[in-house]
Amino acid sequence: MRIFLAKTNTFRLDDTAVLGTPRNLVVWWYGPIFKNNQALTVPKIVIFFRELNEKGELGRFIQKETAMTHLGLLRIGSVWSAGVSTSQIELKRIEIPVSFSESDWELMNSRDNSPFSNKDDYPLKYTDDRNWLLNFHLKNGKNVLIPCMEFLIRYYGRSAEAPRILTTYPWNEAESRLFLPSEEIPTTISWPIKLGRRLNVGDAIFVAHTKYDNYTKKVAQELYAQVEAKFGNHDDKYCFLKVRPWFQGMAKLRLEGMTINNGQTFLALRIKGGSQPQGPTVTWDKEEQIRQDETELSVPNEEEMSGNHIIRRLTDSHDPVELTDQQEPDRGSASLDVDEDNFAILGMPRSVARANRTRSYNKSTSSEERVIESNEGLFSTGDEYGTGKRIGFAAVHAPAVLESSGILHDMWNALLYLMGAYQETIHAVEWFTFDDDFRSASNPKLITLVPFENEDSGATDSVRKWVYLDQARKSPRGILVIRVKTDAKTFYILEIQRAVKDVNKEDGELEKKEESFTGMVFTITKNDDLFSWISSILNNIRYAKGVFYKLTKDCPGFADTFKHNHASDEAVPCEAAVRNAMRKVDVHLR
Repeated sequence: MRIFLAKTNTFRLDDTAVLGTPRNLVVWWYGPIFKNNQALTVPKIVIFFRELNEKGELGRFIQKETAMTHLGLLRIGSVWSAGVSTSQIELKRIEIPVSFSESDWELMNSRDNSPFSNKDDYPLKYTDDRNWLLNFHLKNGKNVLIPCMEFLIRYYGRSAEAPRILTTYPWNEAESRLFLPSEEIPTTISWPIKLGRRLNVGDAIFVAHTKYDNYTKKVAQELYAQVEAKFGNHDDKYCFLKVRPWFQGMAKLRLEGMTINNGQTFLALRIKGGSQPQGPTVTWDKEEQIRQDETELSVPNEEEMSGNHIIRRLTDSHDPVELTDQQEPDRGSASLDVDEDNFAILGMPRSVARANRTRSYNKSTSSEERVIESNEGLFSTGDEYGTGKRIGFAAVHAPAVLESSGILHDMWNALLYLMGAYQETIHAVEWFTFDDDFRSASNPKLITLVPFENEDSGATDSVRKWVYLDQARKSPRGILVIRVKTDAKTFYILEIQRAVKDVNKEDGELEKKEESFTGMVFTITKNDDLFSWISSILNNIRYAKGVFYKLTKDCPGFADTFKHNHASDEAVPCEAAVRNAMRKVDVHLR
């Protein structure tokens, strides 16, 4: 068994007493959920650990309880000691298409005639384990198993708050916590949603579907119905949740686990990424109010904090933050962001945009985030209750990671994404070659640079070599030419094909990285000048070795360069770069 270091966590779980011991324990399996009699709005769950000795050998099972909202931190295979995890068991990773349509999966558990018949494949503490798994049928006759609780915490939104709401409250109450009333009308191109105050933009797609997609709404309602049916019977303490995919159709999943059942079944123990359902742009918003006097820095009073208009953040600390499931947060307490493992968005992301709105102003309330001194000793999920306990609110969520396909594809995909999100502004996105003219097909073609064939060109040896993407194979670079039509103007973007090279990381390992070039954005005064200008660029960019800045002054219109900087809030790779390019030609997306 191989164990590798994971990112060092800045939190410590104090609620599972066994984790406070110095011995190593590995999270092995998730059990049922049950009521938390100490913190009523934080459902609890049974966790199965296994002891792990210094040789990496697994020992006896240990059963403990924790908050269900901590599951995203207690990933199966994570190794814990003294309440902190810094390593994980290495599992096999696959990326595979599955169908979420109801005819292509089923719910099962180990009591059924299942792939768990060979108990040596992945032994469980109980032979008649009652936890449910999603069983996805593959076209090759094989299947993929995903524990229902893993699917719930990793696929029902990006925060721990959404699953907590769905398993804690009846639907009329859950609905009011997922989204707030809005006067915006849904259309075929836009689903407006006003998120509940504890949710973030990563939850917007799932929440929008609970409002506008009857299938998602039905699936979401089933969760609390199961809880209510079980907990209504006082003789039954535990609820083994059945969790269904909340949208239908094909999806792509990135999974980590192991092959069992003589190679016929992949048991997925960790979901590392997945695709999103396509549909209308999700236009999200949240309630926001700011003071008329934004320079005022006084600490908010109790009335302001109880109105939840103030977000208090902790000052930096090097000590791990203590997370508990024993009590709920104080009213008006500090809010702490706690990151789970990243979740990779696979395929084309769903179009998500922040709504245009005018902020309301009020002297007594503010949602401006300010770092103020805080004395919270513990942090908890759940609803705020009481004061004076020194317990803050822990916002647990999995950051969405956008997978890059290379700058050229990322720029193209980002433009398509923004065209979907801003259909009233962006009317067309097309690529160009001299042979194909302008096309909107999904896979753009490049214009190949012409290598130098003789010494009379005046090109130096380094210039001659630069033209080739692969010197050994004599494969020339290409240039991507994109035309973007907007309601204001038409502009063009040029990108250079990059070579991928091995680069040393800080830890000494090699990683593959693309060459770095700026892009060019330009407009043309006369349409007749376009083809001659592109031809001029294709010739002269070779001598400039990819530096567009040297050519901008010769543009028969306006031209400028732009960098490919990233932004923390970009929905797809290169969205920030595209927006930067658009600002250069005075095109702004509102």
